[in-house]
Amino acid sequence: MRVCEDFVMHDELNPLLFDGKNKLYSNIKEKIIDIVDEFISTLDVPVNVLDIRIVGSNASYNYTIDSDIDVHIVIDSDDYSDEDLLMAYCNAKRNIFRDKYEITIKNLPVELSVEDTNSNVVSNGIYSVTEDKWVKFPKHIDNVDIDVSREVASLKNKIEKLLRDGADVDELHKMMSTIKMMRKNSIAADGEFGKGNYIFKGLRDLGIIKALKDKIKEEKSKQLSLESVCKDCFRV
Repeated sequence: MRVCEDFVMHDELNPLLFDGKNKLYSNIKEKIIDIVDEFISTLDVPVNVLDIRIVGSNASYNYTIDSDIDVHIVIDSDDYSDEDLLMAYCNAKRNIFRDKYEITIKNLPVELSVEDTNSNVVSNGIYSVTEDKWVKFPKHIDNVDIDVSREVASLKNKIEKLLRDGADVDELHKMMSTIKMMRKNSIAADGEFGKGNYIFKGLRDLGIIKALKDKIKEEKSKQLSLESVCKDCFRV
């Protein structure tokens, strides 16, 4: 794999989402708002949603058929004494929501994130769904050369070994946390073109991320379950 397999720079924004005038299609806007409203309804604390934004590849020119629609829910946490606790709660609820539903728009997975208004998200393009306009119109980026083949292959081998050797939940969680932190730090430093982000995408496109998530869920379910009882023991 050369330059993360899914890296492509297009001449136009994703035509599945944006019209010829680079405006988000109205039915897609309405669907994203419906999704966010449904998520907000699951929260047990009131939050002030300031904006709903699309960021990442689908707000830029480097989208692919596998690119998520990254939807950021921008909230105002100033009314809360512990902003970190609020964000941790919102993201925990986001994870539950994501595990409960597999939501797509035009066959593209929708990935929700909760963002504090004081955070500084780095993205080549940012589209406000709430205001129906660009906060930051994306630029064409040429001569991008991101070779993550060795890193992807190395992590793929490590994860497959964990899955094959029957690693416990803690080891699996540690690996997933390492990958997520790598991606988060990379995006914070270099936006969606960060190397760590493309390593994550390479693993995702190979099905490794899903396999790791599925195994964590399976092993955690076993850990929280009690072995089945012999039905014959209750027969008279």
